[in-house]
Amino acid sequence: MQRFEAGTVIDGFELVEKLPAGGMASLWRATNPRYDFPLVLKIPFLDPGGDVSVILGFEAEELILKRLSGPHVPRFAAAGSLSRVPYIAMEFVSGTGLADLAGNAPLPVDEVARIGIEIATALAALHRQKVVHLDLKPENVILAERGAVLLDFGLARHAELPDLLGAESSVPMGTAAYISPEQVLGERSDPASDLFALGCILYQLATGEEPFGRPATFAGMKRRLYHAPRRSRSQSRALLRLMVSARSSPKECTSTPRSRKASTKTSCSWRARLTHSTSSKSSALQLSGVSLRRLRSGRWTITSRSRPTSEWTPRLVIASILALQASHSGLTAPVHIS
Repeated sequence: MQRFEAGTVIDGFELVEKLPAGGMASLWRATNPRYDFPLVLKIPFLDPGGDVSVILGFEAEELILKRLSGPHVPRFAAAGSLSRVPYIAMEFVSGTGLADLAGNAPLPVDEVARIGIEIATALAALHRQKVVHLDLKPENVILAERGAVLLDFGLARHAELPDLLGAESSVPMGTAAYISPEQVLGERSDPASDLFALGCILYQLATGEEPFGRPATFAGMKRRLYHAPRRSRSQSRALLRLMVSARSSPKECTSTPRSRKASTKTSCSWRARLTHSTSSKSSALQLSGVSLRRLRSGRWTITSRSRPTSEWTPRLVIASILALQASHSGLTAPVHIS
């Protein structure tokens, strides 16, 4: 494995500072006079006889990242050849790492709601470009001034590109704490997988705990197809009771991916608006097609333009409850889905 140090020049990119990174690649702050924005180089670890998925992930990320645009992804700059020095040069995004915030969870619910809206907006933009991230987790989200920015597309799937990773391996690919039931069963094209991961992140930020833990086996990951998230032992028990009461039935919350298919349009339902109104008679909050209303009796109802399905239960509903809690203090009444 080739080793690099500060001052090394690769295709005009000078390595300046090594950054913390995972086990698949090294990250370097870099400079290049050809580009007018801050840069980072991602250099994969390619050992002889190593896992071929590292190479495939590198190729997939390059192909996808150069096709993406907008404020919610880093700008692509250049890529190096596998035959020489493989790398992806992209924009260095300044901001707060979501992993740092997750380390301080549980967070105030209004902050969780704000973060959830920012990430959902970024996912909406990604899905509109026909890409599913498939590895959404706190380590892959930067909260920047321009909004949430999604990182690391090594496991992503573009609807109009060959799925190199999926063709190579039948093993579920993702991070155990956030991997969706669809991914556990080998499905890599459903935007609902990103919504599931968002729900897991919001749960973690609100409670300080991961809803399904970090199972190390396939059997452990498969439990999420049939079992609800574990109850929290943190101070957020009241919030969790709200989440549980928002589910239409245990079967619906934990049903197989076949009954939870979601269109990209549905996946993007967070992106449009978050508004609420209050009066002496009722309170309401609208999340683009899903309405939450508090009646005079204190009972909360959730209605959808279409019949509620487990596609947005508990994912979107949990996120909605968090936003609703932020908008109205003292929310303790049960929630009824209609």
